[in-house]
Amino acid sequence: MEIHDIVAAWRNADRRASALATVVSVEGSTYRRPGARMLILPDGRRVGAISGGCLEADVAERARGVIATGEPICVLWDTRTESAEILLELGCRGAMDILIERADSPDVRSALDFLASFEADRGAGALATAFRVKGSPEVRVGERAALRSGFRPTGSRFGEAAAAELESALAAARPIVRTYDLPGGRVEAVIERADPPVSLLICGAGEDAVPLATLARGLGWETRVFDHRPALLTSDRFPSARALLSIDAAAIARTVALDRRTAAVIMTHNNERDLEWLRALGRSEIGYLGLLGPRSRAQRLLEALEEEGDEAPRMPFQSPAGLDIGSETPQEIALSILAEVQAVLAGRSGGFLRDRRAPIHSELPAAPGASEAAR
Repeated sequence: MEIHDIVAAWRNADRRASALATVVSVEGSTYRRPGARMLILPDGRRVGAISGGCLEADVAERARGVIATGEPICVLWDTRTESAEILLELGCRGAMDILIERADSPDVRSALDFLASFEADRGAGALATAFRVKGSPEVRVGERAALRSGFRPTGSRFGEAAAAELESALAAARPIVRTYDLPGGRVEAVIERADPPVSLLICGAGEDAVPLATLARGLGWETRVFDHRPALLTSDRFPSARALLSIDAAAIARTVALDRRTAAVIMTHNNERDLEWLRALGRSEIGYLGLLGPRSRAQRLLEALEEEGDEAPRMPFQSPAGLDIGSETPQEIALSILAEVQAVLAGRSGGFLRDRRAPIHSELPAAPGASEAAR
């Protein structure tokens, strides 16, 4: 998860000589959406990304001024016309508002601490960031308001104004941009949903589970591997796994959170074991459940559940697990499965982007305003 790497680098950095850049509003075709972040470190290294590599150097250059003054700025990069003074060889034609703040700011600390907290807390939250202020509304650029588990933010005029949108963001899949008319002036803010990282449960520690865990770690997902054979659950085989557990499938709900950001892949290659995992996970609230093997095998497992008098899985499960990309090797199969997990969790079909008639990114309900123009 990108935010994990950013927070880890931020905690170890000289924050007075570092800066955080955050995409706060976009319009048109852009590589990243609001909420994308990049940390600029004193030695010039950058953690995270706010574009496909087109804007990063220019943002880092502007960050030097923010580091020197300590004052945050919101900059508009607009490349929608050929007459734009800075095209930066962008293939996309869009506009991005980017908030740049010195990394020792209390506002940056509150934002990163809040976002990082969801690694341990599997709940959901929402974060509002003021990125443009006109007049004197007693709200500063970079001020945040946060909401977790239904508790309304208190203690600031900005938090009170953004409370309704923060609650709405808990049920939304995309960020929103809002303008608030407050006594003394106007505030523009982005409200984004905060989620825990995807939790991947690999039920079976055979050879094909190894590349699945490895590739999942590259995505920043938290991976746990389960198997009834302790000899297979070694850190040498699964160095990137958060946990290696030899437990009965029936104990899974008491061991890990089974929420909408959890995906499970059943791959023990043993009918009885697969049946136990299907029974344990099939009526949970997880966001994805996949089963390796042909359709006929899945049908036999369902029939076995019925014969035993067990209820059929409440949630639909993917079998055979994975997208149709011609996978043959364990690594290719792992890629196919993880791509399907991503598609299901994002509510997408997993088809070719060239065949998609809607925009690649969902349209946002608001557009960038007239901030300091990039030049």
